[in-house]
Amino acid sequence: VDVIQNAISSAGSSISALSSAVSRDVLPQATKRSTKGLSDLASSVLQEQNDGTIPGNFVHPRTTPSQPMMQYNRSRFFRRPSRAGSHSAASERSVERSVMSSIVDDISPNDAADANDPGRGNIFLQPHDIGTAHVKCGCCTGFVESLLVLATPGEEMKRVVQSSVPLALGAMSEALVRLIVAAFISRYLGTESMIAFLLVGLFVRLTSEELSGAIIDAASSFVQTFLYAQEESSNFLAGQYIQHALVLQLLLGVPLLLVWALTMESVVNWLVQSDSIAVIAQDYCQVIVFYYLVQSVTRTCTVVFHICGHEHFESIIDITIWILKLVVVAFVLAFVEESTLTTVGYIEVLIGVAGSIAKILFPVMRGWMIPFRKGLLGQIGFLNDRKGFQQLARAVIPLSLGAVLEYGEWELLTLCLRWLGPAEVASWVVLGAIWDILEALTEGIGEAVAIQVAFLLSACQAERARRLSNTVMYLAVVQSLIVTSFLYMFGKYLVIALTRDPILQHLINDSIPLIGLANITMAFAEVSWSLLGAQGRFRLATSVVFLARGLVTLPVAVLC
Repeated sequence: VDVIQNAISSAGSSISALSSAVSRDVLPQATKRSTKGLSDLASSVLQEQNDGTIPGNFVHPRTTPSQPMMQYNRSRFFRRPSRAGSHSAASERSVERSVMSSIVDDISPNDAADANDPGRGNIFLQPHDIGTAHVKCGCCTGFVESLLVLATPGEEMKRVVQSSVPLALGAMSEALVRLIVAAFISRYLGTESMIAFLLVGLFVRLTSEELSGAIIDAASSFVQTFLYAQEESSNFLAGQYIQHALVLQLLLGVPLLLVWALTMESVVNWLVQSDSIAVIAQDYCQVIVFYYLVQSVTRTCTVVFHICGHEHFESIIDITIWILKLVVVAFVLAFVEESTLTTVGYIEVLIGVAGSIAKILFPVMRGWMIPFRKGLLGQIGFLNDRKGFQQLARAVIPLSLGAVLEYGEWELLTLCLRWLGPAEVASWVVLGAIWDILEALTEGIGEAVAIQVAFLLSACQAERARRLSNTVMYLAVVQSLIVTSFLYMFGKYLVIALTRDPILQHLINDSIPLIGLANITMAFAEVSWSLLGAQGRFRLATSVVFLARGLVTLPVAVLC
């Protein structure tokens, strides 16, 4: 900079003398340069830098001999390696170029002494280099990078999230409505009615819904095989197996429901040691068994429409039924003074029957039942197709046992808690209603990823299926952490809404932290179960669950 200022302030004659001095004293071997403009001075200085000479005899016209060291330092300041971007050659061709264009254009941030220092952050990193930059985190670098890769959103992950939202809402809505109804019952009818309501639902649903689900799953596999075969008798056989499933629902479901209607009082009294709760549960159970019977028959009749792609109408009707049930129960409990838990049972039965009629009439009016009408209503399948009935029965037995082993853990733990006392049993039943919601939230993600992984495996995209599986397991754990955080923050308010009994409130509040931790492991396990199912490894999944529960959970519960 000093060279430039001195050059601009000097006269034309001084510049010519300076150029001659430089050519004579400093660059005796260099070629003579023209002295036509100020840019030649900069060119001379840059040429000096290129040659690597030290201007020991350089004396500026306006300086004194006592300043040689200052000039030497200035020359060192401007000594830089030459680069391809230099304009020295251009200066010879054009006398109109300014001094700034020859010097300033050659200076960039990359010329800094620490620009390429590996021990410092490079602030001059270009945008196209960002993808190759790696964050150094010491020994945790690989772990952090793996988490970042799992958290990167992809197309498959977006599809899984979009599909899991309606599935989770559908699975959670029934459990959520049941919990809200229990809160209304507790507020207007008392804690004893709430405990009776939850106990009846806990045991009746274990036998009726799980058995009904096993029959429906077995019938669905047979019907799906017939329809995909696309033969002339496919629709007839599909209708025939639906009839077989209906017969099995009546033969197996009715005796179980009848047993519960007759023995519920004794079971509840043995668990909670309260005659009043046992009587309330007995009266409620004798009414609600009709609701479960109607639901099982209706679900069996509509299974064929799920395979044909008409499953949305049933989901819409179910959501409508649950909302209507919640509104009617809340209204009756709030404004009818003499209402009891049996009144709630009658409301559930009436609304359930109305919903079942709607589920059957809607496909009949749309004409969806016509292809299967002959096989369903044309003849008695139990007498004319005994082989098919036996095949379906043989498939139902292991499925029902597996469902009881898979979903009956909570009920078995409830039996183990009987020796701790009635308050512990009641608090565990309330926690079971909360656990159903937590389980339903993860169920949507599991079903969505199972569909996507099965599709990728069928398309021979095993690597994409593996990456998606890892990503969804990571997503499920993150979701469980968020849900657990909300449970820890608002769990005490939920307990207050469910019961006014201080003993139950204390017991439930003490158990909520453990339920939150269990929710994290449950989310990982449930998604892993769905992924194994997508690969067709149900036997492996069932074996792991049976060993874990039969050899770890239940023995520890009995011993403690």
